[in-house]
Amino acid sequence: MRDSWRGPANPQTALHDVVDDQFMQVAANIVDMGYVCDVHVERGVVRVLITMPHRGRPMYGFIGVPVRERLLQVDGIDDVVVDFTWEPAWDVGRLTTRGRELFGL
Repeated sequence: MRDSWRGPANPQTALHDVVDDQFMQVAANIVDMGYVCDVHVERGVVRVLITMPHRGRPMYGFIGVPVRERLLQVDGIDDVVVDFTWEPAWDVGRLTTRGRELFGL
């Protein structure tokens, strides 16, 4: 995952505050879940590329709302673009060490 931010606050760190409501019981954030494929910042605009666990996921589009809201709280961020992809496909290998711990893996 690329994080090109050089400012005082880090959008990548802020994404740890965005949880996946489908997994409320473990308070899994989208970084630890392995959803975030790429973060790129240029001239105050953050572009986030997110993959989801499966195509049938009814709320995949809605996860962009809390991502956008959280990143707009970061100093120096003026706009946020959230894109979704199915390639690379999500698999359990995308979980961080913390994500694995949350799911007991």
